[in-house]
Amino acid sequence: MNEKIEGFFELCKSRGLDGSHGVIIPQKNVINLMLNQDVIDAIEEGQFRIYAIDTMEEGMEILTGMKTGALSEDGTYPEGSINFLIEQRLTAITEALREKKDKKNNDSEENEGPRSSDDE
Repeated sequence: MNEKIEGFFELCKSRGLDGSHGVIIPQKNVINLMLNQDVIDAIEEGQFRIYAIDTMEEGMEILTGMKTGALSEDGTYPEGSINFLIEQRLTAITEALREKKDKKNNDSEENEGPRSSDDE
């Protein structure tokens, strides 16, 4: 992990560190870090960050700058949260698929025409 962080740091450094660069790692791996002094100095100067997280939700919040949002007792997520937006998008996709399926069923029924008693 140290080599990966240092390699990414070197890439960021070559492109110009501005404080927006960093890595996300599992909290349990922090104890194993043995980073070179350049990385440590950049961290201390606020030019590079190491985000140690316990959950995927923490990572999503770091990457998006938005709260993930916890499910409330009424089964909804806080408006504007990541989970709220995900739920909205999934609902829209579900509705679009349902409408497409309904349209397809209606079109096929119209193409069949009226059924005669001989068809039964």
